[in-house]
Amino acid sequence: MLIWDFIPMIHKKHTLPWGEVNLLLLGKSDQAGFDNSIDSYKKLVNEHSGIPENNIYLLNQVHGGLVLDADSYSGDETRDADGLFTASRGKVLVIKTGDCMPVFLWSGTRPLVAAIHAGWRGMTAEITENFIQQYPDIWQAYAGPCISMEQYEVESDVTSKFLQGDPGVALSDKPGKYHFGLVEHLHDSLEKKYNVELEYSGICTKESGDWFSHRGGDSGRNLNCIWIE
Repeated sequence: MLIWDFIPMIHKKHTLPWGEVNLLLLGKSDQAGFDNSIDSYKKLVNEHSGIPENNIYLLNQVHGGLVLDADSYSGDETRDADGLFTASRGKVLVIKTGDCMPVFLWSGTRPLVAAIHAGWRGMTAEITENFIQQYPDIWQAYAGPCISMEQYEVESDVTSKFLQGDPGVALSDKPGKYHFGLVEHLHDSLEKKYNVELEYSGICTKESGDWFSHRGGDSGRNLNCIWIE
């Protein structure tokens, strides 16, 4: 697994045969003076990206398996879903996270990018895998800051499905409790099923003081953005 070493703010550009992909991740220090409203988030992303607010897409995330086509509606709308994709230039797809994993996908062959909110419920629904299956391509994938296996303790009912296919993604140190690896599971799943290598920020939201963590008691959310330039 490749690990990127970053500090807030994260802004990276990938140059591809068909254009450039921008990744922008905004943590605690980047959001000083902003609240948790959609309008405030859009203003913040606009300041850092230069993209007009009506082309900045956010979701009412519901921990499900739905990924929406951002080219099918206006950025002025806020819809219920947990992922977005676009083939258009200049549309910013934003995923909000506390400890869940933000997953970015971009095609190696054509203008197409996606942003997915992947917590354990989304992983149960196989939200990332289903999107890749629906849109076959040569995908590159990146996981932003999220809670690490060491810090993510869950009940055994959460891990039962995942342990059947990949016992190494959850470890138990007390009866009925497991430490579950969001990154580890998705890395193994994408590699085995689709030969897609998942790169990782290497940042645990709960251990780092730079990123919002729900389990760490934070009410704010990290903003994870991708767009085609």
